[in-house]
Amino acid sequence: MKYFMSTDRLGFRRWCENDLDLALALWGDYEVTKLIDARGKLSEDQVQERLDGEIATEREYGVQY
Repeated sequence: MKYFMSTDRLGFRRWCENDLDLALALWGDYEVTKLIDARGKLSEDQVQERLDGEIATEREYGVQY
C-alpha cells in the first residue's frame, strides 16, 4: 500500500475503488457512524456512494476527508 503519511503503528492513504470491504467495515459500523453521520449505520449502497464520493473529491480537489 502506498502511504502518504505513516508512523511506526499507522499508515494513511487515499481511498480507492477496491476499498469497499474496508469502507463497509468503517462506515457500515453503527458505533462509528453514529458519531459522524446522522443516518447512523449506512447500508452497503450508502457506503459505496460515500466511497465513490471521497474518490471523486480527491480527483476534483486533490483531497479526501
